[in-house]
Amino acid sequence: MSRLSIQDYVRAMRLPFVSATIAPYIFGALRSGRPLNWVSLILGALVVGCAHLFANMINDVADKNSGVDDIDKRYFAFFGGSKLLPEGRLSIDWYTRAALAAAGLAGIALIILTYRLGRYETPLLFAVVLGLAWQYSCPPLKFAYRGFGELIVFICCGPACLAGGVYLTGGGYPSIGQWLLSFPFGFLTTGILLANEVPDYFEDKASEKRNLVVRLGQEKGWLLFLLIEICGWISIAAIWYLGYLKSIVALATLIAFPLVLWATFILKNNPQQKELLVLSSKLGIAVQTIVSVILIAGEFIN
Repeated sequence: MSRLSIQDYVRAMRLPFVSATIAPYIFGALRSGRPLNWVSLILGALVVGCAHLFANMINDVADKNSGVDDIDKRYFAFFGGSKLLPEGRLSIDWYTRAALAAAGLAGIALIILTYRLGRYETPLLFAVVLGLAWQYSCPPLKFAYRGFGELIVFICCGPACLAGGVYLTGGGYPSIGQWLLSFPFGFLTTGILLANEVPDYFEDKASEKRNLVVRLGQEKGWLLFLLIEICGWISIAAIWYLGYLKSIVALATLIAFPLVLWATFILKNNPQQKELLVLSSKLGIAVQTIVSVILIAGEFIN
C-alpha cells in the first residue's frame, strides 16, 4: 500500500459528513430544558460523532463486498464512498478495525455518561441506534439495499440525534414538541442522500441496491429530492405554527431555498453527468448546513 496522508484518513472516515448528526444533537441539547453542561455536551457529541464514523466505514466495507464500489472507481468526494478500498490503498481489515475503534470510543464516552446520568437503559438505547447504523448496509437486514435506507437516514440523522441531544445532556426523554423539532434535520439530510443516489444510479441498480431512485428511476431523482426538501420546510412551518420555533428563525431558513431550486435544476437536466452532479450534492449539503446553523443560532435569540 502507498503511504497515506491525514487527508486520506479523513477521506476514509468521511469525517466532514459527521456534521449532519452533530447539528441536530447540538440543537437537541439546547432544547433539553436544562442548563447546558459542557462535559455532558462534549461526551454526547463524541458518542454521536463516533457512531456516525462507525456507520460510514462499515458502509464502505459493505459496498466493497457487494461490488458496487468496483463498478466505477472514480472518487467524487460527495457520493460513491471513499473509494480507498477499490483503489487498494486501504484494506477491509483496516476499515473493520477502525469502525470497531470508533464504536469502542463511543462506548467509553457512553459509559461515563451513563454513570453521570444514573440512567442504566442508556447503553441499550445506544445499541439500538448502532444496530440501525450497522444494518443500514450490512446483512442480514441491509436496509439500504431493500428500499429502507432513506427511512433509516431520516431516523438516525433527525429524531435519534436530536433525542440524543436532549437525553444525554440530562433532559430526559423528549417531549412531542422536541420530537417534532427533529423533522427538518431528518428531511434535509435525507435530501442529501437522494441527491447522491442520482449519480450512483447505475452502480446501485447493478448491485441490486433498491433505494428510492433505483425503484422510481434516475429521471425522477430530481422530483424526489425536491419533494423531500419541501417536506423539510413544511415541517419548519408546522413547528413554527405550533409555537416551538420563533417566526424570525423560521423565516430566515428560507434563504437556503434558492439553493434547493438550483440543485433540482442540475439533477433534472444532468442526471447522468457525475462531474456536474457533484455540485447538486454540494448544494444539498449547503442547504442542510445553513438551515442547521440558523436553527441552532435561533436558540440564542431572546
